[in-house]
Amino acid sequence: MYKVLSPAKDLLLTLLAMVDYKKRFVDLEIGWPGSVGDGRIWSCSTLKKVYKAWLSQVPMTSLATGSHPDGNEISEEIPPFILADSAYSNTRHMVTTYKTTEILASPFVRELNKKLGGARYHVENAFGILKQRFQIFKQVLECSHKDV
Repeated sequence: MYKVLSPAKDLLLTLLAMVDYKKRFVDLEIGWPGSVGDGRIWSCSTLKKVYKAWLSQVPMTSLATGSHPDGNEISEEIPPFILADSAYSNTRHMVTTYKTTEILASPFVRELNKKLGGARYHVENAFGILKQRFQIFKQVLECSHKDV
């Protein structure tokens, strides 16, 4: 999530972005007031309506999850998913980071949350790349209140 301030109207706007593992912007939802929560923006977004069909085009990945006593590897098929923060609902296609109370309950959850949080740095990094490439995003953007 990225906030844009319009100094002419003192209006804070929210920009909700989806970034892939290569730090490319896949989807943007722009124009919601800054007071609106991420979950609400997501539930009304265009991507929410089509993401299951979009993810169905991505193949499943096999992930090693352990080994049998005889040495054979145990693997599990992992479906494609969107990684989000704990403001969103955790579903089959939307994996969220854990809340603080859940992290404190288990060291395994704490470690998994650290890995999930590390993967989310791609979003922050993508915004950094965007700001470096297009210098206009380094300053406050002025826009009309009526035509955002």
